[in-house]
Amino acid sequence: MSTSSTDSIQLNQPTWLLIDTTGQGCHIGLTHQGVCWTDSDMQPQSHTKRILPMIESLLTQVKLSMNDVQGIVYTKGPGSFTGVRVGVSVVQGLAFATSIPTLGVSTLMALAWQGYCQTQQPNVGAIIDARMAQIYWAVYDFTQGAEIVTVDCISSVEHVSEQPMPSLVAGDVHLLENTLVKGEIPSFSAQPNVDIKSLFSLVETGLKQHFLSWDEALALPIYLRNDVAHLPKK
Repeated sequence: MSTSSTDSIQLNQPTWLLIDTTGQGCHIGLTHQGVCWTDSDMQPQSHTKRILPMIESLLTQVKLSMNDVQGIVYTKGPGSFTGVRVGVSVVQGLAFATSIPTLGVSTLMALAWQGYCQTQQPNVGAIIDARMAQIYWAVYDFTQGAEIVTVDCISSVEHVSEQPMPSLVAGDVHLLENTLVKGEIPSFSAQPNVDIKSLFSLVETGLKQHFLSWDEALALPIYLRNDVAHLPKK
């Protein structure tokens, strides 16, 4: 049964719907009774057509409906402009129709967390290709909770490469490798797409350590670039 009370969402074996459309393809997950089911569709520019059928199919597979879902976890950007817009719109519609609380996670934080989980190096930078000769960039420290070292931003590769580097960089790491001089190159975790099971782990940890929280307000995106038609100055 659906609920609008965030206090009733349990960390032990929760039933959550997880959605990521901010990168390549659609990635969804469903957690129920301690199991996380996932599905991915890597067809380019398929977000609009695929996301709702994928959600319906996964719910049917687990023999649940949206009325059984206690919370919706989603990546809110930055990333593909169309992907972010589609994903957040779907979350808004589902949450409004069912009064289910939502929890939005920065895509950069999700990628940084994946790198941390793989290597246990707590100081992690995350990088996403923003096109137009720019990147999305952030640095997090997971030593205690999730400290934002460098807030999510859009920048040039050259500008970022001139800054002090974290010990690990995750995401579209190939964008940074050629700009760093020998001896300054950090470790790399080249996983450009959000892993749904890792996202679930991040949210579980974030709720326990109080750096993430449920929200009953309208799901909102992170774009960083307000004008997608704007070309950066050379």
